Amino acid sequence: MGKSKIREYHAKRLIKSFAPELFDVPENQQALVTKDTNWDTLAEQNPWMKEMPLVVKPDMMFGQRGQHGLVLLKADIAKAKEFVGQWFAPGKTVDIHGVSGEITHFLIEPFVPHEREFYFSLVANREATQLNFSACGGVSVEDSWHVAMNTIDIAVGDTLEDEGPKKAIEKALEDVNEDFRLASVKYMTTMFTAFEELDFLTLETNPFTFVQRGDGEWRPLALDMVAEVDDTAKFKNRKAWEDLEFPDVFGRRSTPEERFIEEMDEKTGASLKLTLLNPLGSIWNLVAGGGASVIFADTVADLGCGELLKNLGCCKRCTIVDFADTFHCAGQLWRVQ
Repeated sequence: MGKSKIREYHAKRLIKSFAPELFDVPENQQALVTKDTNWDTLAEQNPWMKEMPLVVKPDMMFGQRGQHGLVLLKADIAKAKEFVGQWFAPGKTVDIHGVSGEITHFLIEPFVPHEREFYFSLVANREATQLNFSACGGVSVEDSWHVAMNTIDIAVGDTLEDEGPKKAIEKALEDVNEDFRLASVKYMTTMFTAFEELDFLTLETNPFTFVQRGDGEWRPLALDMVAEVDDTAKFKNRKAWEDLEFPDVFGRRSTPEERFIEEMDEKTGASLKLTLLNPLGSIWNLVAGGGASVIFADTVADLGCGELLKNLGCCKRCTIVDFADTFHCAGQLWRVQ
């Protein structure tokens, strides 16, 4: 199992393709913007951006964007362009939880007026999937986590319709309005199915809300989403995942050599991994076998030599000689000090 964070843009498109009923807006009412975006072309391809208020937020796979002043609400396209442009200025960085980095991608969506905000997440653990639900979602959810959060464990192989999880969900929704209660059950059930079928490892919607349709029915709508998938299931989900990307986490950019090994990994039945820790280090880590590279690195650190560790590297289902040859092909990575 390998955890890979994905952008909110892709997570929402993935969920919508599986369960269109969870999104009360057309699929194309999303735009991913970079510094190379041509705004005239963007507006032409997305006419809705000129017709409704917009939400603009970084799509960099970190949370608490509102608390860091990185979300623009009820903006027109001109204000959205101005807001995004300031963050694309050369050398512009932001500090998030002690990690400094550039914002390279913004997500633009329609602004959805709403009154209630709910929290929902799923986390895959070894023996169960943990479901978290709170009727007090939004930016301050962590402040009331121990008071308002309902946590339910769904054993591997069970569903939300099994007796144990079903009763726990009913209890969690006791104080929720009846219309929202029914919609919440449908939302959680559908999201859990998508979570299992599409090989998510974490899936958080904070907040999600409800939009009332013309027929009076309340429909769930995920406003913000954070997700991780099991990247080893890529072969299984080739059609469902389509163009799913696994970008570098915020604050880190892969070196050309790391990307080379990554591309090699995608083209072989073996497993090849390389992460540069310290280009000036003198201890190389080229280990075969599952988990061996981590044990080796931990041992080096325990012996007080962690700062000398140049890299994390592992190979599975190929020989050390093959792996070393692959490193050599990457351009004789970082001359050994």
